[in-house]
Amino acid sequence: MTPLPDEDRTLSPLTGWTRAHWEWAADRLLEGVAPYASTSGAAYHLPGGHPSHHGHRVDGLEGFARTFALAAYRAASSRTAAPTALDRYAAGLTAGVDRRCADAWPPPARHGQQVVEAASIAIGLWASRAWLWTSLDETVKDQVAAWLGTVSVKQCWSNNWVLFPVIVHAVLRSFGAPHRPEEIDAGLDAIDRMSVESGWYADGRGGRVDHYNGWSFAYYTALWCLIDGDTHAPDRAAKIRARLTAFLGEYQLFFDRNGGALLYGRSLVYRCASVAPFLVADILHATPLRPGATRRLASASLQEMHAQTPLDLEPLPLGWTSEFLPGVQRYSCPGSPYWVAKAFAGLLVPPDEPLWTATEEPLPLDGPDFATAVIAPGMMIAGAGGIVRGVGHTSRSAPGRDSTEWPAYRKLCYSTRTAPNHERADVDAQVWLGRRVKHRRFVGLGTDNVTVADHYRGAVLETVTIVRPTADVRVHSLCVRPLRGRRYETMTSGGFALAEHTPLVTRVDPLIARVERSDGLVAAMCSIHGFGSADVRDSEFVNPLGRYSTAPVLVARATS
Repeated sequence: MTPLPDEDRTLSPLTGWTRAHWEWAADRLLEGVAPYASTSGAAYHLPGGHPSHHGHRVDGLEGFARTFALAAYRAASSRTAAPTALDRYAAGLTAGVDRRCADAWPPPARHGQQVVEAASIAIGLWASRAWLWTSLDETVKDQVAAWLGTVSVKQCWSNNWVLFPVIVHAVLRSFGAPHRPEEIDAGLDAIDRMSVESGWYADGRGGRVDHYNGWSFAYYTALWCLIDGDTHAPDRAAKIRARLTAFLGEYQLFFDRNGGALLYGRSLVYRCASVAPFLVADILHATPLRPGATRRLASASLQEMHAQTPLDLEPLPLGWTSEFLPGVQRYSCPGSPYWVAKAFAGLLVPPDEPLWTATEEPLPLDGPDFATAVIAPGMMIAGAGGIVRGVGHTSRSAPGRDSTEWPAYRKLCYSTRTAPNHERADVDAQVWLGRRVKHRRFVGLGTDNVTVADHYRGAVLETVTIVRPTADVRVHSLCVRPLRGRRYETMTSGGFALAEHTPLVTRVDPLIARVERSDGLVAAMCSIHGFGSADVRDSEFVNPLGRYSTAPVLVARATS
């Protein structure tokens, strides 16, 4: 086992990490999955977690495709010979497109996960083209191109998925292989319709604006510019570059001093894939960040991931720090976390380029406390003491979606150091009126506040959250009409849930509830007016950051 490289506090005064650490991390991740390759190499069935609803064969393809992209980025980092890992994937690629093989990949289908994984395979082929594509015989090339070439926008959900055919056909065109340019245009036309403020995108019919803007929209559009757009559609590429620059100027605020991302939205098992667009944008010179600042953010995020889930142990678990299946969506399988491969796109940059040679520079997350409105997601973003909070949002879980998505979109606030509880009680970071079923409506975003309205049968509860760098002030306004003689409702307003693997320290005064974690992090709620008592709510096995979870709450009895 190769030890972690020594830190370099001259080149990287803020993180100590360098390109050598990225190469080390890629090698460790690839070594960790190697024992789980099928005999042919075309499938990787990783341990733990649970199968996705796509089935065993497609899960095996997902394990191959995502780790192949990582192996390809690692190969691009080599200047002498292709890393050994790439040989395994060359064999698997050949087997996967051979219909006679037991592990042959199912053809892409409507709404099939194969469409997603085809994009990772295409990126892997493009990134490793100097080593892999040129070494394949013509029969295998034709089979690979034929399998990839069936991918179409018509097979996609009407959301970020439309970018997968864009990437696939862009790569095929770059190879001079059969492709359909109309698929590229159709996908890019579709995301143009999803474009909102400042380079952000609303992700399909649900209108969710979350981390998919980073690890999907921004990442794939940036890669399209690099692979195909600058050559074949420079005007469109210029428009996408401008969006990318504007988006990253705001998205950088979603990360804290330790590189932790705001724990908001679904698919958080992808971990530091969220920094991928910063790295591809650096290659394109389409970023407001200087190279030293980009590396500072990306390295901190990778460093944080290693601290939470050591990369030199087992395959990445389905969770944020360890396995946490209550928060895993049904489309995820044990291979899903390896979308983290996207963060290694920086290895495409030669080691003598500024991304790797410039001295690390600070970012807003290193500077003074701040609070600012970000219009597209409808959030106030605030930072203090190296921690970032996001308050309010326009997104909501689409009707009929997996219940694991509920906490990801229904809270009043999120942070980079806490995660929402996954339980029906829904007390933490939330306001509730009795046990009634509610529908939340985003009302508006001000310069220092967010307003939402919860509509219940017979009641409307409007909450204005005034945001300061170090604290939030909630103002609740309740309008209730009597129902069958009931005159009172119990209203609870909950703070952030703190979680760890041992019970937390709590203190409850008449109007103040306080929870403290062993690292000194505190969550507290204090009544200014209207609440009659304070309390804490304890839970177990409902939070991805630890077995024990406790949230401070305030309780009021409202007269109808």
